[in-house]
Amino acid sequence: MFSSNVRAIIALAITASLWWLQAFGANVAPILIYPGLVPSCSQSSAWISRFGQIESPNNLIPLALQKSYDTMICGMVSDGTWSLTDVFYIYATVTQAISQSNLVSSTNYAATVSGTATFTAYQGWASDGSSGYLNTNFVPSTAGGHFTQNSSALLTYNISTRSGGNTSQCSVGVANSTGIDYSFIAPDNNLLGFQAAVNTTTNINVSGQTAAAGAWVISRTGSTSLAAYKNGNTTAIGSNTSASTALPALSVLSHACRFGGGGTPSNFSSDLIAAQWVGGGLSATQASSLANRINTYMGSLSTPINLY
Repeated sequence: MFSSNVRAIIALAITASLWWLQAFGANVAPILIYPGLVPSCSQSSAWISRFGQIESPNNLIPLALQKSYDTMICGMVSDGTWSLTDVFYIYATVTQAISQSNLVSSTNYAATVSGTATFTAYQGWASDGSSGYLNTNFVPSTAGGHFTQNSSALLTYNISTRSGGNTSQCSVGVANSTGIDYSFIAPDNNLLGFQAAVNTTTNINVSGQTAAAGAWVISRTGSTSLAAYKNGNTTAIGSNTSASTALPALSVLSHACRFGGGGTPSNFSSDLIAAQWVGGGLSATQASSLANRINTYMGSLSTPINLY
């Protein structure tokens, strides 16, 4: 099978030949052969084909963007992070509907919007900071997914310029009905720096991180092993040995947490967020590779957005 680059060259050559024949009076109908994409893995093919025939200019995902998805998805497959994924949204994409689609499943955990939240093509979603959030509809205690009590992780790719604020804003989060046992990421949180946790009552607090922007990961890889990472680095910015707690029976939220009584959404984030990921526990190497794959995707956009 030809690569996508070779196919593109062949298609252009055939089209040029037909135009040349027409110029000399040949009775040849004008056509343009769309070069299409040859996906590098079945997971990429499944994702892109959701939005139309891959080898068609009518696919809702433009060809250049298809290539960016293909590189990211197949890279994740190779890295071993795709198989750990329960929920994965690329908010920085071409349409709102595609941004709400879960890359790893055509049937489960599409994001739904509540309150006031705004989508910006090729950038992501931002809440109004008081009512808006996206619901992943992923409930850890009943999903039977990769996110388990002792192996679980969250990632958020936050491209906000917010820094040094005195508000408490969650990029992603969930808690039990009492709001005590929780999993969340809150960058630049209420002048306290970066805060995060997964299945515990004890946060990781990093006071030196005072800007919201970052590819943030919080990962639990054991009953007493919790670590946070930033921007593809394999060295943790913080860690602790807090004991794991039971999985929450409420859904994970994007742009909010559930610190209120009864699991009420709270701590709404007005940050512009380009991607969210929920899945099994990530090693330092896996946390780095996942963040880097998303960062490379962001850098490939027509208006590149690289955090690092």
